[in-house]
Amino acid sequence: LMAGLSKALPSGLAVISASIMPVCKANLMSAARAANYKTILKNPPANLPVLISEFLSKNSLPIEVTRGKKVREIDVRGAVLRLEAIGEDALGMQLKLGHGAACRPDDVARVLDVEVERNQRLSVIYEFPSPSN
Repeated sequence: LMAGLSKALPSGLAVISASIMPVCKANLMSAARAANYKTILKNPPANLPVLISEFLSKNSLPIEVTRGKKVREIDVRGAVLRLEAIGEDALGMQLKLGHGAACRPDDVARVLDVEVERNQRLSVIYEFPSPSN
């Protein structure tokens, strides 16, 4: 199965692992719990590690965000599971997904007061209920 899938993928992509999943009535996005991102910064500040450390030291960082026509408050700090510098010009982060999680990599960058050049979602972490549920 893995070899067949790898052959069908574009050049440079390959299936590296596979496992049998229990039958689940939930849709895929409802089982998503977190996502890992790499955010490339425009003109990254020299004190990026300090900014990250200060961010992580907070218990809460509420901001107002606009999603479509709605404005609401989210806790950016509460949505960040991991945040780190990758080299001198990028951030690595893991953000919560699912009910009540509305934080995006751009929201984190806004709080850090850095400008985003590009975001790349690297992976999604899923949690499926046991088959007996």
